[in-house]
Parts: sequence; C-alpha cells; structure tokens
Amino acid sequence: MSRREPVSPEDSERGRQLAEWRARYPEAWGFEMEWDDELGIPVPVGRLEDRTFCGKLQRDGRVCYVPAGTGTAHVGVGACFRHDSQVERAAGAWAVAHQMARILDISPWDALLLAVRRAAAWAAFYDTKLAEVQDDDELRPGGSAHDWVKAAERVNDKLARYSKMAVDAGVAQLLVQQARTEGEQVARVLNAAMAAVELTRDQERTMRRALADALRALGGPNEVEGEVVEGTSSSEPDVL
Repeated sequence: MSRREPVSPEDSERGRQLAEWRARYPEAWGFEMEWDDELGIPVPVGRLEDRTFCGKLQRDGRVCYVPAGTGTAHVGVGACFRHDSQVERAAGAWAVAHQMARILDISPWDALLLAVRRAAAWAAFYDTKLAEVQDDDELRPGGSAHDWVKAAERVNDKLARYSKMAVDAGVAQLLVQQARTEGEQVARVLNAAMAAVELTRDQERTMRRALADALRALGGPNEVEGEVVEGTSSSEPDVL
C-alpha cells in the first residue's frame, strides 16, 4: 500500500464526490463485498470476472489494464498503486465505506472506524498470545504457536488497511487512534480473564467466541451520511 503523504481535506472531499458519482453507475465498481467472520463486517474483495481496471493513461499513451485498486487499500476500485493519486485514495476509501455502511446500516465513517476497532482488538489478542510463547521454535512453521503468528499477521494487515482508508476518507487521525484504543481495551480485558485461569483448547475457543461477541457490540447503527445524490449525467466529475 502507498506510503505517500496523508490525503488533504480538500482532496478527501473531492474523492468523496468522485466516489458518489461512481456509485450511480454499477459498472464503475470493481469489487464485491464478502462477510469477514473474524471482524464481523462486510469487506471488499476483487471480482475474478467482470472486474474493472485502473484505466489511467500511462506515459507511453496506453491505458493501464492492471485490475482496479491493485496494491492499494481500496482493492477493486480506482487507480492501481502506480497511478494512485491523493483523490483516488480518498475516492477508493469512500467507495468501500459507502458499501460497508449500506450493508451495516451505519454511516460510512462509522463503518471504517468499526473495522479499525475490531481489527485492533484481534491484533491485541493475538499479539498477547505470541508474547506468552516461551520457545521460539513454537513460532516457526509446524510449531504449536505458528497459527498465532499467521493470525497476527492477518489481522495486523487488516488493521493497517482500514486505518489507512479511514484517514484517506478524512476521518481525523485522533478518532482512528481512539478506535484502535477501544478495540485494544476489549482484548486486554479478555486476555486478562484468560490468563487468570487454566484453559483447555475448547475453553479457549469459547473465549475467542466471547471476544467476537464483544466486538459485535462495538458500534451501534447511526443514520447513514453522504448518500449518493441522484443525477443523470454520465460525465465523471472534474476532481482529479
């Protein structure tokens, strides 16, 4: 994913306008939403068929046919990582946020912050499990704790992705950090409870389900903001 400078408020607003324009035309979307059981939210995935492409003009005059959003946080929509402008980053984040919000019946900002909270909770949970490992050999492939390693890598990637999308969409960094802290606090409480007793494997799975239940309670429904404005123009707004 891009390590460029943060998206400016102006470009975030222009990206929001672009995302809402694209939402009028289903063919402009290059991703579908699938349910993430770990986070308990719908997440974007690139379509294997009928996908859209980056579409940006390259230096040699040819159109870029890399799948939309490749190598970016906004998989499946907008420019690929080579052509990902500030506005495209914001547009991609808003596009994903709107789709999540529509399914969850909450605001786009709350949808992104919800993803951040839950990813942060799982990241803290798995990181604690890794810290408890006494023998490094257990962390290697085939070791008893290797599943924790893979899980930690998986959720930390999700945490980075949704934190970045939230900031690109214009959510204040302070709110993103607050969401991460809230998620971590939930995990710390559960980890403390688990450490206080000797658990069997089945009991540990029960505790993980308890964490999932606690995370589902994070973030209530709110009125969806930034609805797509109906219109008939098929010209992409001049926001790039």
